[in-house]
Amino acid sequence: MRKRSDFSVLTRPGRHFFVFVFRVDSSFRRSFCFALFSAIVALLSPLISFTLDLLELSLAPGLPDLTSLVFPIVGGVLAIGSLWFAVHELQKYAHQRKNYEYFAVPHDSIPSEGSEIEINKLSPSQAESLMGFERIQPPGTDEIAFSSLKLNTWLSGQPSVQVDLKKSVEGIMASSTASKELQKERISYLRTLVLKGTINEKKYRIDSLPNPESKKIAIRKVGYFDAMVTNQCVNLRLRDRPQGTDLLGGEVADLRTTFPLVKENDGGNILHCLAPYGSGPMLANSVGISTLAVSADGFPVFFYQKIKNVEGGGRITAFSGSADYDDIAASRSRDFLDIVKFSMVREAMEEGSLVKRRDAKKIRSAAIEQTMVIGFFRWVRRGGKPEFLGLTRLNLTLNEIEADHKEVADLHGHKPIQLIKLSDFSTMFHLLNGDPATKKPKENITLGLSSAMVIWRLAQIADSKSEADAPLKSRICELLSIENA
Repeated sequence: MRKRSDFSVLTRPGRHFFVFVFRVDSSFRRSFCFALFSAIVALLSPLISFTLDLLELSLAPGLPDLTSLVFPIVGGVLAIGSLWFAVHELQKYAHQRKNYEYFAVPHDSIPSEGSEIEINKLSPSQAESLMGFERIQPPGTDEIAFSSLKLNTWLSGQPSVQVDLKKSVEGIMASSTASKELQKERISYLRTLVLKGTINEKKYRIDSLPNPESKKIAIRKVGYFDAMVTNQCVNLRLRDRPQGTDLLGGEVADLRTTFPLVKENDGGNILHCLAPYGSGPMLANSVGISTLAVSADGFPVFFYQKIKNVEGGGRITAFSGSADYDDIAASRSRDFLDIVKFSMVREAMEEGSLVKRRDAKKIRSAAIEQTMVIGFFRWVRRGGKPEFLGLTRLNLTLNEIEADHKEVADLHGHKPIQLIKLSDFSTMFHLLNGDPATKKPKENITLGLSSAMVIWRLAQIADSKSEADAPLKSRICELLSIENA
């Protein structure tokens, strides 16, 4: 069987990958522009030769006719040479591994000054600590998140926060301070994901934390590829392996060096605060969304995330994903929380196969009205990626909601708890919490962090004794038609 060339391996991912490489690699951009210029010269060389022949005949008819030979030769040499340079630049990302793909190995620690620092022992920055952020490890997962009760309470009141659209920052990796060799490896890893079907959807990032003292929040368009080579890579070490096998080769690159770690003067280790674009680590920080949907007959909706998925594969999940940039226009609102709620419902409609129903528009409109934002957290293992939490009531029974088998699968052997009263969220939480000594769930359940945080937040609300949370409890009970007990 004929082996594919390096060039075919690189170009097979398609237009989105080519455009991304063009944006983030200046040397490839120069080579491509030179190749394009040379191709234009080669195409125009016959016309140039003919024009010069006419001038030569009119001005110096006795001179030998050289231009008709020189220009086509020069144009051809330029075209061939520039094409070789362009292919050479693309081949940097193949690393002569035509028959290999990248395998990402996640780690729970990051290197710093000759030692390893556990990610789960990092702390929020001082500015975020003053906002009430603290380390949270919800049950059903081995990851931590940074979340603030003060901020969650404010968001649960559904405040009005206007969107301030800023300039797009697609190709954000080009501004990274990582070495050129590391950049090549990140793009090579991306090529592996693209060959498996990942596409560069348009997402949006936030430039700062939601803030009770501000009535606006700045957002910018970013590409999904940006997130894949920044936030999704900060705890990975890359190894190569022959395609179609489980045999791992040697280590290719340690991407953990791009983790946004800050060393304090007292020796402490903190996660860099969520900073505006250009004033902090060059991460995509695209907005993630997760909502726990509850059916009309009172059952929370969970699915099983397929292992092949880039994010959260092999875990039980609520409706979760990332917010699309097109959600801003589709929501027909400039209120940020309205846009977030629209994103949550869109994700539920897609993963629950509801978009295929004839009454999809009616279901979506009702679901948006019956969705509330209940919290926020920063996903530490993904470099502090911002995530919003929600609760959605669907006017469908559990049997009417089917998994979109392209992304998720139905649960088998895990029967959800029927919600009768508000304290059932606490029951769900404690079932996951299991043995306090081992912190292992009573059942063999592994949740994605965002889904675990939704359950944690709802249990936090249900267990609250504060009078300030009484209105929120009443709204949830009214939304889900359950008892406030």
